Amino acid sequence: MSSECIQARFRFPYPEFTLDVDLELPGRGVTALFGHSGSGKTTLLRCIAGLIRAD
Repeated sequence: MSSECIQARFRFPYPEFTLDVDLELPGRGVTALFGHSGSGKTTLLRCIAGLIRAD
């Protein structure tokens, strides 16, 4: 991947499971994020935006 990318690596514990993220996204273009309800999509976006902090 090019040097212009978004990297995210964190763990966010929930009572039912742990959201464990390790990803690299392109810095340009459009990226889709999809999954089941409650799978951590909004939490992932909030962590990337800096609205919440994870380990």
